[in-house]
Amino acid sequence: KAEDIYYYYSKSEYEKGNLLSAAHHLKNFSTTYKNNIKTEECAYLAVHCHYLLSPKFSLDQVNTYKALDEIDIFLDKYPASTFTTDCLELQSKLQLKLERKSFENAKLYFTTENYKSAIHAFNLALQEFQNSIFKEEILFLQLKSYYLLAENSVEEKKERRIKDTVIAFNQFKNAYPKSEYLQESKRIFKEVKLLRKK
Repeated sequence: KAEDIYYYYSKSEYEKGNLLSAAHHLKNFSTTYKNNIKTEECAYLAVHCHYLLSPKFSLDQVNTYKALDEIDIFLDKYPASTFTTDCLELQSKLQLKLERKSFENAKLYFTTENYKSAIHAFNLALQEFQNSIFKEEILFLQLKSYYLLAENSVEEKKERRIKDTVIAFNQFKNAYPKSEYLQESKRIFKEVKLLRKK
């Protein structure tokens, strides 16, 4: 009876929304009673608790990384689980949250006109999330950052930064030839060539 009692207690914590407690007890149930018919369900519900504990993107993402770790552990342990599709969906949502945080952090440098830091942060965002859904906007804002940096440069740094802007323009144009930002990127390209004549 102890197994049944512990199962119902763990499940009631989950249903009451006591997520930290539920995550602990559900996982504990799944590791303690490995042969119980409810073990896989409890392991999944523990994962779901960690997912629900993940905060909005603007906050610290420690719990998001923890949730992703728990999903990996579950998928390794139960590769043929009926909950696999759900886990992959949760994983995708959590990764998107991390992508967005990375993008918004980089964008903040751009918004505050700290263009050097913006370029660096956009590069880091692309390294971390190579297929980011924000990639088009990242490359465009990076192009703008290079241009604005060149425009406000001291003379000895201007030529290097003009070249960087041209490279960024070509990279953007080749990656997104039908982008909604293409017209503005072409305008930037024309403007940056004029800087050489000033």
